[in-house]
Amino acid sequence: MKNYLICYYILQQCMFETLEDDLTILLSKMSPELTDDGRPADEKIYKRWKNTIDADTMSIDEITKAIAHRLELTAYDFKKTIKLLKSGDMEYYLYQAKERAEEFLSEYEITEE
Repeated sequence: MKNYLICYYILQQCMFETLEDDLTILLSKMSPELTDDGRPADEKIYKRWKNTIDADTMSIDEITKAIAHRLELTAYDFKKTIKLLKSGDMEYYLYQAKERAEEFLSEYEITEE
């Protein structure tokens, strides 16, 4: 769940930079904040994204490339977000995403699967 949340929070930060409508749609489907138990409502989305990255072993570059690749596999238009992921300085995004993921897991008392 932690890696899923990190992807979610990185994309959430990208949304504020790119303002892509399709990213807003994806994030609403990915959101774990819309349920009472902290679990994503859309199980298919969760299964697709949960193993996209391994934040403990992958470099920042590998993480952002993996997220960009996952976005490329969808039917949505994420040109701006993919460009940002591939060319932007993602170190701060990753740091923030890891912090938020840890807080979320703690708040909902979710343990790793």
